[in-house]
Amino acid sequence: MFETKGKKKYNRGNISRQIERFKKRHNINLVTNPHNFRHSRATSLMEEGFSIKAISKYLRHSNPTTTSKFYIHDKVDFDVLEDLDKNKG
Repeated sequence: MFETKGKKKYNRGNISRQIERFKKRHNINLVTNPHNFRHSRATSLMEEGFSIKAISKYLRHSNPTTTSKFYIHDKVDFDVLEDLDKNKG
């Protein structure tokens, strides 16, 4: 999800350090980490009308159900996901 200007991928530790520096610089006392940003982005994509399948692909999940269970919790109609899984294949 995150890349440098040279298109190299950041690792989790680098991103965590950047977040902590930003929080310290701006006197922010919230508990956060890279996963929070990932979750927030997935939720905002859902709210913008992107399909679970598209969000799942964006997050590089192999199954849309994984996306809904771990990132979008209360925003998803699980019956719709089950239908998607049944029609897959």
